[in-house]
Amino acid sequence: MSARGTLFIPYDIGLGDLGQAAYRDKTPLIDKDGLIIFAMWASLLFITRLGTYGALLFTLSALLLALRHRGAVREALRSQSVFLLFPAYAVLSTLWSEAPAETLKHSLEFSITVIAAFVLIQMPNRRSMMFALFVAFALYCLASLLFGGTVEVGTTGVSAFSGLADSKNEEASTATLGAIVSLAWLFLSLRARRYWEGLIALPVLPAEIYAAVLARSAGALAALAVGIALFLLLALLIKATERLRAVFVGFGGIVSLACALVFLLFTGPIVEFVSGWFGKDVTLTGRTYLWARARDLIVEQPILGRGFSSFWQQGNLDAEGLWQFAHVTSRSGFNFHNTGYDILVSLGWVGMCLFTLGLIAGLVRLAVSYVKRPGLLAAFWLAVGASLVVRLPVETIGTYEFSFGTIFLFASLGYAASVRRHDPRVETPWAADAPMAPLAPLRP
Repeated sequence: MSARGTLFIPYDIGLGDLGQAAYRDKTPLIDKDGLIIFAMWASLLFITRLGTYGALLFTLSALLLALRHRGAVREALRSQSVFLLFPAYAVLSTLWSEAPAETLKHSLEFSITVIAAFVLIQMPNRRSMMFALFVAFALYCLASLLFGGTVEVGTTGVSAFSGLADSKNEEASTATLGAIVSLAWLFLSLRARRYWEGLIALPVLPAEIYAAVLARSAGALAALAVGIALFLLLALLIKATERLRAVFVGFGGIVSLACALVFLLFTGPIVEFVSGWFGKDVTLTGRTYLWARARDLIVEQPILGRGFSSFWQQGNLDAEGLWQFAHVTSRSGFNFHNTGYDILVSLGWVGMCLFTLGLIAGLVRLAVSYVKRPGLLAAFWLAVGASLVVRLPVETIGTYEFSFGTIFLFASLGYAASVRRHDPRVETPWAADAPMAPLAPLRP
């Protein structure tokens, strides 16, 4: 009860809370920001088909969103400084890059992508933002299943679903994140007492899972299982005590660290076991050779690296050899299928330390934020972050410009910083952790 005798809904209460039994969320489902965000995500999801036009549409949409929320940009630059160190260093690597013009271009585009992620999580209407993400992923999934193609898996003669991305790993990553978004939209809509809006996720969620399975990516399936299981568990723990949430999150962190150490120490046997389980060759479709070559390249320039995005350039004999090995006839758009190796080759150990610092700081702050101020949005971003981290050893994530994976990773890392100073007394569950949300009282 406030000083004026008005009653406020508690911060981000969970599903089924009786305090909201007669309350219906009146936050707009579609607004101008939501339309801009939809354009941003559609341009990224369909960028393989749109090409340069997709990158241009994303840039214009991000610029328009920044102009509408100039305060959010300033806040992102201030509160997310620890995560901006990595893109800033990428721009700085132009000074010693082997391809300075390419490094400057790609690093500036990468910086724009990262800042767009931080602006995204500070949107005042979170409901419209989530709906825009859901619709964009749903439309892409439908288009992929109707008009998508297949690709050969290495030299095994087995084909996998590649959708509209012309890459099974990219398609699997899109479907995985789309499934988590659909699940979160279902829960958030039910919690806001907008049942019909939530029901539209019921056919989309299995379609996203089906697309991920067709893509035959072991890493993506593992990430899908981790993301969905973690979101459901965190959603259940919203009503638990803070101590119980702290125990679960702390135990999960310790287990994750132990698994990471085990993977580093016993990479060979683990690769053989996983390959046998999924019926793949022990090289993980050529990854082990790429990793061996990456280690050789790292030794040559271990501290500063070769420059951001300077390695995979036509004319570079090392890159040409790897393209030939992997049968990449386009001679572009390739990577080492390991985030750490890609960063070490391009930005050296300095870049790797900055990336790791941001990753650890963001995940820890996100976990602490969930423990102290639990909610479905916090659970969603924590599940997204965990699903992406699972794939870091076998895919390159978070280092590409105009990539939804980059936006999701940095948005999840910066989410906690976007909500830590906000007043918890707000009317709607969608505005519960939005910056500068007005305190709209409910009369008893």
